[in-house]
Amino acid sequence: MKPALLCSAVVAGAMFVAMRPEFAEQWTMWAVLVASYGALGALASYRLYRTGALGECLRFRSGDMTIGIVLGLLLTGAALVAKRVIAPAGSAPNEWLFQLYAQLGNVHKSPALVGAVAFIGLAEEVVWRGWVLRALQTDLGARRAAPLSALAFGLAHLPTVWTLRGAAGLNPALVFASLGAGLIWAFVATFLGRLWPVILSHVVFSYFLASPLSVLG
Repeated sequence: MKPALLCSAVVAGAMFVAMRPEFAEQWTMWAVLVASYGALGALASYRLYRTGALGECLRFRSGDMTIGIVLGLLLTGAALVAKRVIAPAGSAPNEWLFQLYAQLGNVHKSPALVGAVAFIGLAEEVVWRGWVLRALQTDLGARRAAPLSALAFGLAHLPTVWTLRGAAGLNPALVFASLGAGLIWAFVATFLGRLWPVILSHVVFSYFLASPLSVLG
């Protein structure tokens, strides 16, 4: 449980700072996230290495690229369908998404920002579906570990409920997205026993949803 608590606390603090309105579309926001996940990713890699699990987590098998890309595209499609059903124009959920993308800006305008998003996605998987998930499996068993790791991942984004609030009030968009995607990635990582498919899926998913036009259009 300790890795889950530590990572939740660090990420929650990073989200509280990075997602403040004054840092909207600013390099400060991305610097805080990259630095926080860089530190956690390094710690997670070290802990996995010490237990002999790092090589197993990061082994690459034939088909991993296809699995990752297809899963990322399926998640992107599901997000777009969910947007049309749950967040039509003028609804509170649509306002939540608008506030989120106003904070992030159009990531595609800069290769450096695309690289930052990809790095954060990679680090998140090593941290959450690598270190945290395996620690929970050891403590609680595989059946409980996947949903609990997704819950911890979602709760780590809880400060954004307040920092991203707008005309529609409190904003749970990033928490819900993290819970849903985190649950899928946790079960896939548990089933496959390695991270590259979920890393690639996360990067593809983040890339296609990084532009406000993809969700708000």
